[in-house]
Amino acid sequence: ERLVTQEGINLNAKDQSGQTPLMHALLSYCHIPEEVDEMLWYLAAQKGVDVNAKDNEGETALHHACKCDNMTPIRALVIQERIDLNVKSNNGSTPFHHACRHGNLEVIEWLARQEQIDLTAIDNKGYTPYHYLCNTSNSEAIQWLAQQIRNRNTKNTSGDKPLQRATLFFEEEAGIELVEFIENGDLEEVAEILGQYPSEWINALLPDCEGTPLHSACSSGQIEIVEWIATQDGIDLNSKDRSGQTPLFRALSYYCQEWYDVLWYMASRDGVDLNATDYKGQTVLHHACKDDDMTAIQALARQNQIDLNAKDKNGSTPFHNACRSCNLKSMSWLARQEGIEINVKDNNGSTPFHHLCKEGNSEAIEWVQWFAAQNGVGLQDKDNNEDTPLHYACSPGNLDVAQYLSAQDGVDVNVKNKVGNTPLHLACFCGSLDVVQHLSAQEGVDLNVKNSDGATPLHLACEKGHLAVVQQLSSQGVD
Repeated sequence: ERLVTQEGINLNAKDQSGQTPLMHALLSYCHIPEEVDEMLWYLAAQKGVDVNAKDNEGETALHHACKCDNMTPIRALVIQERIDLNVKSNNGSTPFHHACRHGNLEVIEWLARQEQIDLTAIDNKGYTPYHYLCNTSNSEAIQWLAQQIRNRNTKNTSGDKPLQRATLFFEEEAGIELVEFIENGDLEEVAEILGQYPSEWINALLPDCEGTPLHSACSSGQIEIVEWIATQDGIDLNSKDRSGQTPLFRALSYYCQEWYDVLWYMASRDGVDLNATDYKGQTVLHHACKDDDMTAIQALARQNQIDLNAKDKNGSTPFHNACRSCNLKSMSWLARQEGIEINVKDNNGSTPFHHLCKEGNSEAIEWVQWFAAQNGVGLQDKDNNEDTPLHYACSPGNLDVAQYLSAQDGVDVNVKNKVGNTPLHLACFCGSLDVVQHLSAQEGVDLNVKNSDGATPLHLACEKGHLAVVQQLSSQGVD
């Protein structure tokens, strides 16, 4: 008390571990509660004490208190109005995660009854507190918390059912053993292990949130096990792993010529959501078009539910992905589909044509010409940065596309983007000598044009050290 009242005292000073005096008092309480009890309550109540201060692991005093299996330090902290009950550590754990790891029913019950507590917060591994509680032997606490989650809300603000975020997961040893049997195609052993659990465990997560048994079977190409799991009562064919991917994604990502039957089976099975999205908002068609995987595309195309124009979190459609990777087979298939939107913009304002102009090679020039001939596709269309297709072509130094575009009526070789850069600026910046030679030979091109910073194409070439480009411009009398 004497130190606390001294002028200039730092009540939240940290040691090398980032721990404050309050944390030290709390940790001492866990070992010698009788001697520290009064001091802990005194410190927690001081106005200048930051009860939400974090140590080097991002943990607060409440995180440490929840490891203590004692209600006294938790009460001392929680009665402070300024306490953050849902604060996350560096690994995304809340104090309630720690409480559930230890499985102390008294602590769990008391915290769960606090109105502000988030019962289904997710850490960096994708685990909720309930995940960790399921890994303890406290069946009473497991059942009690499951009921609280059901009672708290029927739905949260994102539309998820809380227990969908609080699914079961296998203990590490059992999970590893199960995966080994799945990968070896041992259906008898797989059925025996899963038969030891209640039926809902068919959707339980494997260690490290690497998906469910169905995810593992799809990854391993074990069609017999895939078919068996997919027909079990209560199976969730669209359950998600830590990346937000369903078993269908696994079948797509891991299939090879020897076991493509898993992909075809999953794509055609009733109940499988062909438009399910991963954590990036991408569907299986996004992935298939990015990889130019025509076998997968054909497997998906047989179903009428596929969304050809689905957008991911960046606003990209499968057609964007195909053009971004210059995947000619995917582009050809998509372009023939009824209802395909070829001029759709992503969140950056870029169309598939923009991306094709950037990535397209000599083999893709026919597709550049095809796009240019389509209604609604503008050769001068600008993205949010006001870059045109010609900007996109010149940025990486794509000569074939730059030559074609610059020869088209209505294309302005001096067009500026939002920061005042012309296609020539971008070609000089990336050091593409052949594109610079081509552009600088165009009628009406301004070799001394300045961008918003007052830099000419020559300035940018010098800045990046592109000697050949500097010599080329200098030979043309550039100032």
